Amino acid sequence: MAIESVLNQQFRDFEIICSDNASTDNTFQILTKYKKNDNRVKVFRNSKNLGPVLNWKNCLKKATGEYVHWLWSDDWIEPNFYIDAFRQMNCDGTKVLSTWNYRSDNLQDVNDKYLSWQFSLTNVPGSIAARKILLLKFELPLSPAAYILPRNLVNKHFYLNIPRLTKKIDPVTKGVGVDSLMIVGCCLDVEGISILQKPSVVFRKHNNLSTMLSKDGSLQKMYFFSHLWFLSNTPVFLGLINTLRLIRCTHKHLGRDGAKKKYIVILMIRAIINSIFKSKRIDPDRKYKSKKAVMR
Repeated sequence: MAIESVLNQQFRDFEIICSDNASTDNTFQILTKYKKNDNRVKVFRNSKNLGPVLNWKNCLKKATGEYVHWLWSDDWIEPNFYIDAFRQMNCDGTKVLSTWNYRSDNLQDVNDKYLSWQFSLTNVPGSIAARKILLLKFELPLSPAAYILPRNLVNKHFYLNIPRLTKKIDPVTKGVGVDSLMIVGCCLDVEGISILQKPSVVFRKHNNLSTMLSKDGSLQKMYFFSHLWFLSNTPVFLGLINTLRLIRCTHKHLGRDGAKKKYIVILMIRAIINSIFKSKRIDPDRKYKSKKAVMR
């Protein structure tokens, strides 16, 4: 579904990088058939399972295009997404784009879908977008599948050094936080980002690791811990209201991890110091708050 949705785009100037992570089913054979039918499909196979993040990194190393769009195996894009996206990016003069999303929970009917992520403004400063994502405001998506990103910036902000907090909160091994921080880093490095006011990516419900992690709350904890670690190492202006939100979110998501509480508090203090003394002041969020969006 994912590959076909890209091959069916009217936009033709792309390459599809597929990395088979030592699968034990017929995945590699299926990918090879796509490769034989279209030379834009490039297929690679790992000799052993590298885990999700190193497999993503392998794909990135093989890519040659100016931009990257990640698409997970069971998700797909709607017709004309790339044409719509690059038209708006050219119009706005931006290098990063986010799009509205659909979600599909019905594995038997691909047309059974509903509007999920949406943001009512057509563009927003990159620093504001990064802050919304970092503080889990749920106005902009956390998944790179909902973004078109410059490949050079994705390489720059592919963080393999996010620490492991506990067995459950292990962002690099489980691939949670690495994905959102590549978006954050790209947003911070550009002046502004475009938001396509049209649902163009469909996320399917998976019986996978992310679904299991979301059931016990580990998913949000991992995202927030990764973001807190990033803020402790990167100056991002928060302001008073967002600093209070940071403190509240730290207590909510990580306050019960008693053994690591001292380390978490140190990260939070560093993040606040970075915000107050080392960051460049940016506009308050209220100027860029998403209103109830209307589908066009």
